[in-house]
Amino acid sequence: MTEKEFLRKSRELCLDDERHAVLELAKGKLTTDPDRHSGQGIFFTSRMFDEFVIRSGNVYFSHEFNDSEDWIVEENRFQTGTLVCMKLNNNTSRTSKQVFDQFSSDDDYASTKTVVPVRLA
Repeated sequence: MTEKEFLRKSRELCLDDERHAVLELAKGKLTTDPDRHSGQGIFFTSRMFDEFVIRSGNVYFSHEFNDSEDWIVEENRFQTGTLVCMKLNNNTSRTSKQVFDQFSSDDDYASTKTVVPVRLA
């Protein structure tokens, strides 16, 4: 998505800034294209990995598997583009089914539970 498209979608979705956009992505259930995806991909993907990070502009989002809180931090330095890092330990026994089951209550995995990042800086 180009910066122009992001700004247009941000206005349509009443998002204040990149930090607000990352918060909505992290919660899941928000999509800019409901005919093509549910908006839950980043939420579930971040729960699959031991460490998951998105850095875009001056916003940093982090989820660690053993940490009950996600972090969204606004940094002083600006980065062009978006960086996504995912780390999965080689000896993990966690399966994608376990992750989906933890946050879903039906067989089609429609997310019914979410985790809202509460540490904002």
